[in-house]
Amino acid sequence: MQNVNLKKHQAILFDLDGTILDTAHDLTMALNKVVQRYHPKKEFTLAEARRAIGYGSETILKELLPEYLPTIDLIEFRDAFREAYTKEAHNSTTLFEGMAELLAELNTRQITWGIVTNKTEAGAKQAVNHFKLLQNAQCIVGCDTTGYPKPAPEPLLHACQQIEIQPSQCLFVGDTVIDMEAAHHAKLTSLAVDYGYGTQDIINGKFPPFAWIKSPLEILNYI
Repeated sequence: MQNVNLKKHQAILFDLDGTILDTAHDLTMALNKVVQRYHPKKEFTLAEARRAIGYGSETILKELLPEYLPTIDLIEFRDAFREAYTKEAHNSTTLFEGMAELLAELNTRQITWGIVTNKTEAGAKQAVNHFKLLQNAQCIVGCDTTGYPKPAPEPLLHACQQIEIQPSQCLFVGDTVIDMEAAHHAKLTSLAVDYGYGTQDIINGKFPPFAWIKSPLEILNYI
C-alpha cells in the first residue's frame, strides 16, 4: 500500500466510463451492432460485455471473440465500434449512484477536478456536454490527447499540468487495472471504485489501489 499523506491532496482526476458514468448498456448495444456485421447470430449480454468494455477494442476482441480475432481487422473494428457507440451514446447512460452528489459537493467546495479517459477527447467532450454536472471539469484528457492512452502515465501527467497540480497532490479514481497502473507510473494516489467494470482484475492485478471506494461520496475522505 502507498504511504500517503491525505492532507496533501488538492485535486481529483477521474476515469469516465465505469467510474463517473455507467455506460455499459449503451456500449453493449453498440458492440452487438458491430459484432453482428461479422457474425449475425452473435449477441453479448450486458454481463458478458462488462468484462471487456473498459479495456478497448483489442481486449474486447480477445476476450469476447478470440476464435474470430485472426479474421477481423482491429482498426476497422475499432472505428466501427466508435461510430456505433457515438449513435448510441447516452441513450441509457447515467451517473453512478452518489456521483451527482459528489460532483456537486466538489463544485461547492471549489475543489479542482478533471477527467482522464481512454475515450477519445472528442468522445469525452460529447459526454461532458450531455451531463451538466460534468461541465465543471477543469480538464478533459482523452486517449488521443497526448498520443498515449492509459496505462501510460502521460495522460495523467498532462492533466496535472493543465490543472497546475503536482502529481503527489492529486488523487486518481478509476475502475480498471489500466487506471491503477497509470496512477502508479504517474505517481498519483489511486482510489478504486468497486462498482465499476474491472473490480476483479484490480484485485488480481499488480497495482493495488491505495483504497477501495464503495460510494462516490467516500472520496471526500481522501482530500
